[in-house]
Amino acid sequence: MSISTRLSRHILRMIPWSGNHICKAVVKDGIMLPWGFLSQIEIKEYVSPSRLSLQLGSSLDRFQHTNYDVIDPKEFAEGAAQAYRHIKDLFERKEDFLLHDVTSPSLSAFLNDVVASYRQNGIVPMINIADVKATLKDVRLDFGGVGKNRYSMGLMSRQEAIYHFLTGVGGPESLLLTEKNEQCPMKLIAEVEYECQEEITYILEETGEVLDYVAGTNKHYWTFETDIGHYTDGVEWQLRNINDVLRPALSLRPELLEKSQQKS
Repeated sequence: MSISTRLSRHILRMIPWSGNHICKAVVKDGIMLPWGFLSQIEIKEYVSPSRLSLQLGSSLDRFQHTNYDVIDPKEFAEGAAQAYRHIKDLFERKEDFLLHDVTSPSLSAFLNDVVASYRQNGIVPMINIADVKATLKDVRLDFGGVGKNRYSMGLMSRQEAIYHFLTGVGGPESLLLTEKNEQCPMKLIAEVEYECQEEITYILEETGEVLDYVAGTNKHYWTFETDIGHYTDGVEWQLRNINDVLRPALSLRPELLEKSQQKS
């Protein structure tokens, strides 16, 4: 790891987490957020409806007229299931997510805040996953690159910084032309639905007392992203959102909620 990368991660850890990106008031003093960060009731009420109108087939069809290869839903789902277990392990071990390139800077800060609350209150989360089934629900393109923990202040890659400099010199016409021809930084966003057989135990570290125990089938909705196109060294997926706890989120898009309500 380079000196600049280490310095950037250290600065990111020093920035107080303000909660500006949080969709709902899920962080409260003295209250430990459960794994998933929303209850299953909240997920069913606020998150699931925004996914009802998503049609993966239509999403993949849109890529036929682009320069990008369509991802294989089955292969992606297998990787997403592995990612679920890996990130669960990092959370369970109370890792510093800013030291890993598996979650976005905003989500890393959020997860670190939750982990710190567990640590400060002496609570150990134990998450046993008997089975996890991942389903790719949607894939879409968006303008702009993906911020990563290893980038300077988590903002952008060197390639994207060069692009913004050159288009700034070229003026608005240059920016519009590059976007029209998809010669600009772009990202691929994937929505995944999980159905998990989980046992979650919360233990008081000092005494070993079991504070809470939850077991059953849970649903979670995760959003992944990766750079794609001319301003990237290759596809490198990272987790961007968990159950829409951060902005921007699908559950805040009124047109999707309206469609899902009409369907139901």
